[in-house]
Amino acid sequence: MTIAALIVAAGRGHRAGTPSPKQWQPLGGRRVIDWTLDAFRSTPLIDRILVVLHADDLGLLSASPDIEITTGGDTRAGSVRNGLEYLAAGGGDVTHVLIHDVARCCITPAHIAQIAARVQASETPGVAPALALTDALWIGAEGQVAGTKDRSALYRAQ
Repeated sequence: MTIAALIVAAGRGHRAGTPSPKQWQPLGGRRVIDWTLDAFRSTPLIDRILVVLHADDLGLLSASPDIEITTGGDTRAGSVRNGLEYLAAGGGDVTHVLIHDVARCCITPAHIAQIAARVQASETPGVAPALALTDALWIGAEGQVAGTKDRSALYRAQ
């Protein structure tokens, strides 16, 4: 069983309002992308790491023995597709893929290991981490609280 991490990093981050995409921004003395990659590098269950970059950013990250790079598409879905096609063309040794948004740099190796272990043990086609919703959910009408919504079956996708 081989688990690959597909790190989607081709976005432009327009909503963040920064001069360059979020993945290249400094955070705690390092770039966001560096925090994300180190978390996956530190997880023994991850066999391959593929970073999907925008064509304009190819010179900002160097491939290394533990990092592969390919070019993204015009959309997030296109970038994921490009990454999956790259992995499939690499000999078919990958049995499971963890897809992760590079800007979610606070993920820990322990969290990645939990997800990878679930993927290995699961007979379902996919696993997605989520947190139970704990915030109160209000229904609004005409600028006023008109009621509440039951949150017992609601989760925040991570």
